[in-house]
Amino acid sequence: MPAINVPENLKTGNLEMEFFATASKGTEKALQKELLELGFRSVRLISGGIPFMGGIEDGWRACLHSRIAQRVQLVLKRFPAASEKELYEGVRSIDWT
Repeated sequence: MPAINVPENLKTGNLEMEFFATASKGTEKALQKELLELGFRSVRLISGGIPFMGGIEDGWRACLHSRIAQRVQLVLKRFPAASEKELYEGVRSIDWT
């Protein structure tokens, strides 16, 4: 299996990133409370899950300790996508290296 090159700032958790913890319908409020109790920052309540901010260690910690979240996703980039073309252009603009 090939080695994965992880940037140093991700290894040390110095980079503030946005995560999204997905939740089953109706469990969002319980997930928000759980993440706040676990000490996560910028936890907001929205339909379908809970966005929060933190370093890479926080993302791993949410995966490990949350009993309500279905998935913890890293938000790579935000861009407007009113059309299929804009969606593909936005995805192509992400640095995948």
